[in-house]
Amino acid sequence: RKIHLGKCLEENNLDDISYKGNYCDIIGDTQKELEDNFSEELKSIASKFDMKCNELIAKVKHEYNGYNFGDNNLLYNPWDINNLINKKEFGHYWASTGIPSAISDYVAENAIDIQRIIDKEKNGKLIIKEMDLKVHNLKNLKSEILFLNAGYLTIKEKIQEELYKLKFPNNETEQVMMNYFLDLSMQNN
Repeated sequence: RKIHLGKCLEENNLDDISYKGNYCDIIGDTQKELEDNFSEELKSIASKFDMKCNELIAKVKHEYNGYNFGDNNLLYNPWDINNLINKKEFGHYWASTGIPSAISDYVAENAIDIQRIIDKEKNGKLIIKEMDLKVHNLKNLKSEILFLNAGYLTIKEKIQEELYKLKFPNNETEQVMMNYFLDLSMQNN
């Protein structure tokens, strides 16, 4: 893929390309890329688990797919895919790289109500304003934005001008929220 950084670098100004058209799929694997680039590996893994290839792909999608950076083209976590292909086993590879201490510390120090986030996500009511994506004040950081930027949440859809519905990208991130962050928040309440 070619990425044109254009005038922003000429002027020495940063341009946040998050959620912008041409850049929405640069940090993950699309469904087409997964199937085109790893078709032989997927067949081999499906055979190992005595599954049909379409059954395996459905399981891979459940575990690792779901990141959306603005164009509704869901992306796979490349770290998980690379490890799945290499090890021919399912695992929580991204989560096992470690939870950043800054996030754990923030949850602990600010008494973040993780159960509220989980409940809102399950009820389809985890909504943020577009301005929340652009304005970051660490003293008043919204927990939803923290988890969105850290990869534990993603955009499900733009529901109207300036409003986005969030969701867990996949099973792996949901399990981290429910089994790690929820426990952490309950210990500190």
